[in-house]
Amino acid sequence: MNAGRTMAVKNKILLALTLAISTLSIFNCAQADDKLNEVLKKQSIQVGVRTELKDFGYMDPATNEITGFDIDIAKEISKDIFGKDNAIVLVPVNAQNRTTQLNTGRVDLLAATLSVTPDRMKEVSFSKVYFLSGQSLLVKKDSPIQGEKDLSGRVVCAVVGSSQEAVIRKRVPDAQVLTYSRAPEALLALQGGRCDAFTYGISVLRDMVKSNPNTRLAGGLMTFEAMSLGVKKGDDSLLAAVDTALLHIKQDGRYAAIYKKWIADDLPADVDRWYGMDPAEAARRYDASRG
Repeated sequence: MNAGRTMAVKNKILLALTLAISTLSIFNCAQADDKLNEVLKKQSIQVGVRTELKDFGYMDPATNEITGFDIDIAKEISKDIFGKDNAIVLVPVNAQNRTTQLNTGRVDLLAATLSVTPDRMKEVSFSKVYFLSGQSLLVKKDSPIQGEKDLSGRVVCAVVGSSQEAVIRKRVPDAQVLTYSRAPEALLALQGGRCDAFTYGISVLRDMVKSNPNTRLAGGLMTFEAMSLGVKKGDDSLLAAVDTALLHIKQDGRYAAIYKKWIADDLPADVDRWYGMDPAEAARRYDASRG
């Protein structure tokens, strides 16, 4: 047997073992709590999603349907758990109420651009990482701002309750932070001259630049921000099922297809370094990147 074939066999064995362990984990967790059994019994899962972020979660006014990267990820997770397409119920949430909606039982799962942070880990149980982003800055094209070092004494827009708001307040304490409930509102504030820069996740900001050629990104990534799905603390059986589904959609190519549809033609070169990362490690790296 040649080396390439030997490696392929080893990889198949490793995948089979990983899936077997994941399945056993789901079974054991199901004995400890009833959340997975609950959603399986009702044959539906309520998923909290954003509706104002193009490419991630957006209510299309032409069709009145919510579309985007997170929505397609959630649909594939649901399909993996239930074995059918129509078990998912999308529930609109925003940056301010998403964890409240989860913890009060309004939704079973969050797929809502939820960055893994140490503080949020106290409120929510996170899945393995499925997307990597980071905080950056959006400015007008003719702005003198080149990066974080130029924000001192300036007005910076942020989405209230977002991780980006907390970072900018800590890193640039003498900046005036003006908060809005939704990212499009902050963009309008920037365009209207009410702030000098808008800080948010770079993936969303890149999409805004495409639609608003009078804007540009300033500086590189300010933070390491990994995104995960969220479940209520104690819902360990559902969390195990979600983690297994994330493994499946990466292994069978569905993740790559969704990424190509909404984000970029090719997966990042370092995808295997962060996809499936433990949320505790993601939170540690986030904290370290904040300075």
